[in-house]
Amino acid sequence: MAGLSRFIRELRRRNVFRTGAAYLVVAWLLVQVAEIILGTFDTPGWFMRGVVIVLAVGFPIAVVLAWIYDVTSQGVKRTAEVDEEEPTSAPDARKIDFVIIGVLLVAVALFAADKFRWIEFGSQSAP
Repeated sequence: MAGLSRFIRELRRRNVFRTGAAYLVVAWLLVQVAEIILGTFDTPGWFMRGVVIVLAVGFPIAVVLAWIYDVTSQGVKRTAEVDEEEPTSAPDARKIDFVIIGVLLVAVALFAADKFRWIEFGSQSAP
């Protein structure tokens, strides 16, 4: 059990959870926007499936890159070059948190606008 808690602590230190959460939020928002835009241009259904597959394949790549590289105040560095006892600087971690919160707020606002019909998405008919 100590090994698992050490592994989870290392994932947190390297911001793997934050990166994964940010990727999922941005990917979800991209799928929503792509659905609206692709529906407007009457693209075939396979194109949307392709967008979702590309985003799904990109998720493990983003998580692995978050594990390998650390974003520090001096720039992006390999994890081997960063001192294990020195956590990622708080301002950098806070920036990631604000990006996640901001994108989530935009996504919730778009969802509410569509749900309560404040804005009509994708239901316009061509003349």
